[in-house]
Amino acid sequence: MIEDTVAKVVPAGLVAVATAFLAVLNEPDWGDLYSAFDHAFETALTAPDVDLSQLDAIPELAPIHDAAQRYATSKEAQRKAAGNHAIWLASLPTAAELMAEVNASEGSYDFHGYTLWRECDGWSLTNAYGVDNCAFLSREGHFEWLLESVRRGEDLGPVPPYCQDPDDDDRRSPEDDRFDACDSAALLMLERLWPDSPTDDTAAESLFSLALNARVESALMWLLVTAGDVGTEAFDRHRSDAWTFAERAGYLFSGEPMPHLLQDDTELQEAWTCGSERGETDRRTARAKLDRVRRGLLTAINDSTSSGSQPLQ
Repeated sequence: MIEDTVAKVVPAGLVAVATAFLAVLNEPDWGDLYSAFDHAFETALTAPDVDLSQLDAIPELAPIHDAAQRYATSKEAQRKAAGNHAIWLASLPTAAELMAEVNASEGSYDFHGYTLWRECDGWSLTNAYGVDNCAFLSREGHFEWLLESVRRGEDLGPVPPYCQDPDDDDRRSPEDDRFDACDSAALLMLERLWPDSPTDDTAAESLFSLALNARVESALMWLLVTAGDVGTEAFDRHRSDAWTFAERAGYLFSGEPMPHLLQDDTELQEAWTCGSERGETDRRTARAKLDRVRRGLLTAINDSTSSGSQPLQ
């Protein structure tokens, strides 16, 4: 009975991950992909028996399992360190006890890196870096202040620059590594399946702006033709830029009619057509890739559910 329960639970986790990716294939969105990979990451943590490699339609999942294991190891080390720290804190004396121990000593007393030296009516403090006279302790409140600094791991007195700890912001946490793993996987999948998805730069490109830029560059080129400067560096640059803008417009907006700004120039028409054909070819290729991914995910779901588990609703 226990074995049957395990067999049903493990594939269900795989089905949930596959379903999460099926839901984000319609639109190339980094945030949705990141969430899907984070879901896979969490599955690898909570159900380590789930074999993510079965979802071979998403090769970017391969490093997620290893990253999750490293994360789990780091979190466990953190928990152990926190437990040891709590035990250590509980072992520290009270201020009254520490003051009594120090007063009962001869000429000096070592306490967690600090050294207290007997003076006429109290104790001077040398810190862990050998700096003398960092403080003078004579009352219970002074010893409580020392204890509080030790509990917090704070250094008393001057600290040489080369001995200072790095800022907390420079210390990586397991959460940072988790984010990096999912972020990297999402970016790789975006690049693989949607290599021409809009970026911040292309999002600002409109059909009109591209067509207008192409027309302006073409006009500048023809001015040089009129001036007899055909074949010059400036002529070649304007001609190339005009082609680039018109071809880009055709590529991004192949489903739109050719703008009027391009229709009375044969070379701009040719550039538009070239870009439009290239765009359609790339989009067909991208759709074929997505179809293969969908089929691979659906196959994994069917294989898992046929073994007796049910996909998550």
